[in-house]
Amino acid sequence: MGLKTFGRDRWLAGLWVLVSLMGCQSNPELVVDLQTDFVPGREFESVRVLVERDGSAIDSTTVGVTANQTFARGARLAELNVTEGNAQLFVRLLDGRGARVAERLVVVAIEKERTGVTAVVTRDCLDVICEETGLNACAGGRCVDPWCAPEYPEFCPEPQCERDDECPDYTECAPGICSSGICLADPSAIRCDERSWCDPDDGCTSIRDVLEDAGLGDVDVGDISLPDTAY
Repeated sequence: MGLKTFGRDRWLAGLWVLVSLMGCQSNPELVVDLQTDFVPGREFESVRVLVERDGSAIDSTTVGVTANQTFARGARLAELNVTEGNAQLFVRLLDGRGARVAERLVVVAIEKERTGVTAVVTRDCLDVICEETGLNACAGGRCVDPWCAPEYPEFCPEPQCERDDECPDYTECAPGICSSGICLADPSAIRCDERSWCDPDDGCTSIRDVLEDAGLGDVDVGDISLPDTAY
């Protein structure tokens, strides 16, 4: 085999490797965290994560949650593979019937390899209407730019707090905490008796009351086992 043939074969082999590597490249990874003072396993049971661009969905997933989880200071929610560029991220908290409890829109710039973003969904935004302000997102009870997130503080209003002691307590079982410059409730059933859960609005609430509201009043509360770290 001549030198020219050998050189050509090496070039073709290198080209094949390059094409193969390009074909194996995946889309950038979008890592989504959730920060909320809604109570998982009680007030919401799953989270719908939807990524859109130009009005079209490019990826989505639904993640179930349990009463053992805590999101008040933020926790990992989902990882998606999406194409590079700006996108709209919708994070929707859903109850056991799939009805929307709360929602947050975050605009995110998806970069080449890995992009992380935190969706902050606070209960004090439930009665806040932001469309008329020109800002169609809410956090900490205030209308904010959809770009506002802990990863993009330059798009957020002035912080509400810097320390936990600057935030009022919601109830006896849900002290106020400061996280990402926003005051949130930090509910925990550990501060209640074993047959109650912590409602940030009403305090320790009997599981029996919840069952009766759901039409399950005949269920024996003693048959329900609550984890030590339940809400």
